[in-house]
Amino acid sequence: MANLRLKAVQNLVPLQRLLLGVMVACIVYFISRHLPFYLTALITWNGFAFTYLLVNWYLILSLPLSHLKRKAATEDGTTGFVFVMVLLFSAAGLWIVLLMLKADITSINKIILTLLAILGSMLSWALVHTFFTFHYAHLFYSPNSKKGLDFPGDEEPDYLDFAYFSFVIGCTFQVSDVAIREKKFRRLVLLHGLLAFLLNTFVIALCISIISNLIK
Repeated sequence: MANLRLKAVQNLVPLQRLLLGVMVACIVYFISRHLPFYLTALITWNGFAFTYLLVNWYLILSLPLSHLKRKAATEDGTTGFVFVMVLLFSAAGLWIVLLMLKADITSINKIILTLLAILGSMLSWALVHTFFTFHYAHLFYSPNSKKGLDFPGDEEPDYLDFAYFSFVIGCTFQVSDVAIREKKFRRLVLLHGLLAFLLNTFVIALCISIISNLIK
C-alpha cells in the first residue's frame, strides 16, 4: 500500500503537485484562521511551500533515470502556468514576511515569528530554483532536444544533476562545470540568473530586517 502511494506521488504532473500544495495550505489556513492575520498567512504560506517542495524533492531523489527521462520529456505541458503561479506564490510569501515585520507583537511571539519568517523566506527562495530544476530536465529530455547542457562525465544526468545546475545559478548567478550548448538554454539561464539576483537581493535584505527587528 505504501509503495502504491509513493508511485502515485511519482506520477503527479506539475499542476497536480502545485494543487496538492494549495490543498494543504487551505487546510492549514482553516486550522489557524483564529490567529492574527499575519501569523495565519505566514503559517499557511509555509504549509504550501513545504508541501510543494517535499513532493518535488521526493521525485528528485527517488525517481530512477529510466522513469525520469520519460516523465521529464512529457510532463511539462503546464509550465507557463505553473511558473507564473510559483513566482506569484513566492512573491506573496515574501510579502507576508514584510507584513509580519510591521506587526505589533510581543517579545515571545517575536522569536516564533522570526523563525517562521526566516523559514518562509528560505522556502520562497528554494521554490523558484526547484521549478527551474524540472524545467531544465524537461528541455534536456524532450523529443528532438539537442541536449543543450553538457555535464561532466559519461553518465546521463538525473534530476539531482539538474538540481545542482539550477541551485548553482541560484546561489552564484553563474554556471559551474556544466557547459551550455544550445540557444534556448542560454536564454533560460539568463532569465534564471536575473530572477536569482533579484530574489537573493530581496531575501538577504528581508533577513537583515527580520534580525534587526528581533533585537530591537
